[in-house]
Order: sequence, then C-alpha cells, then structure tokens
Amino acid sequence: MIKRENEEPAPQLSPKEMLTAYLEKWKIRKSPERYSVLEAASRQTGLFTIAELYDYMLGVMHFHLSKATVYSALEVLTQAGIVVEHMFDTHGTRFEWALGRTTFNYMICTRCGRITPIVDPSFDRAVKLVRTPRLHATHSKTYVYGVCATCVSKERKRNRKQQAKDNDTRKS
Repeated sequence: MIKRENEEPAPQLSPKEMLTAYLEKWKIRKSPERYSVLEAASRQTGLFTIAELYDYMLGVMHFHLSKATVYSALEVLTQAGIVVEHMFDTHGTRFEWALGRTTFNYMICTRCGRITPIVDPSFDRAVKLVRTPRLHATHSKTYVYGVCATCVSKERKRNRKQQAKDNDTRKS
C-alpha cells in the first residue's frame, strides 16, 4: 500500500465511538440500553450467551432490561463489528468481543459440547494461506468438530469396564 504524503493514519475509535458512528450512519436511535449492553459485552471474557450477559447486567451492573432488548442490542453490536456471533451446532448462539481480532478458531466436542479455542499460530497461518478468488478476506471463523481427549478417555474406560464385565460373565 502506498502512503501519500498528506495522509494521516486512520484514528482508532473507541468501542463507544464505533457504536455511535454505526448508529448515526444507519439512523438508529442511540439508546442508553445499547450503550449499557456495549459496556457489559466489553467486560466479558471469552464466549457468552444472551442469558449470561443478561444475568451479568442484572447482577453485577444492576441494570434492568429485558432479554429481548439485550438480544436486539447484541444484534446491532454484531452488525457494527464490535462483537461476533457464533452459531455452534451443540450450544446455539454465543457471542464474543471482536475488537482487535480477525480470527476466531474453535474446537467443539460433539459428545460433551466443550468449546475450546484453537491457539496455534500455524493454524492461523494455514487459514491465511487459503486463496479466496474475488474476495479480500477481513476475518475468519473456523469450527473443528470432533471428540475431545476427555471424552475419548472416558469412552475407553467404559469399554474396558464393559470388556471386563463380559469376560467375567463368560467365565461363569
């Protein structure tokens, strides 16, 4: 990218400024509820559900609003690029703070439902190497489904117990 002499670097906007700009651009009302949901979402670590955010707002922030209001505010925050929405097969919809991130990679156990972030630089590099003709990728979400080591271990233990039981039954 060629930088022109007069060009200043684009200023980084705060989450509140990003939300305000989005609301103004699309002529959406700037309600205190939306800003409260923004504040609550910014305090979450990792994945969260609407119910978890609602409970946090009620219990920690002492801010009373309906779950429908939380959902509609999260929808706006998602459209504004402030949070990202994940639709995992096993858990329904979850949300995550998105600012400062471009990749969202998770492993999901199809037995117990555990969701684990993939923290592997080689995985991120592999995703970036994928050629996407006619698309300039801005972010990616990758979900890898399988059976986690804990569930495999439990299954093996169950199988060993069943084999021992079967062997005892045959000996009798």
